[in-house]
Amino acid sequence: MLTENEDGTLTAGPLDVMIILYHKVTGRYHAAFFEESPAPNSLPSMEQAGTVRLKSKAVHESGADDIEGAKKHVREFRQQIHIPDKNVFYDPVNWDGGMGLVLLRKKWT
Repeated sequence: MLTENEDGTLTAGPLDVMIILYHKVTGRYHAAFFEESPAPNSLPSMEQAGTVRLKSKAVHESGADDIEGAKKHVREFRQQIHIPDKNVFYDPVNWDGGMGLVLLRKKWT
């Protein structure tokens, strides 16, 4: 969950993440922010499953030609959203360009 700071920046929740998406159709890399989004009641809890359910909240629209450009965009995002280093992942995740992307990640904390 994002918390607004007095200086106009935001602070990410303890299980929010920044990742890089690789758009399989365009071949571009996009910095993205994902917020923890608990699973519906019918699914096991995060503690039981050992995973975190994340929903996309922000994606760099134009993206970058290469992974280094996407890393630069992650650094720019981090000037706006304060997030711990351990919650930033640089290994690209394949993406088809769809909206409302939900990911399950193995719990890292």
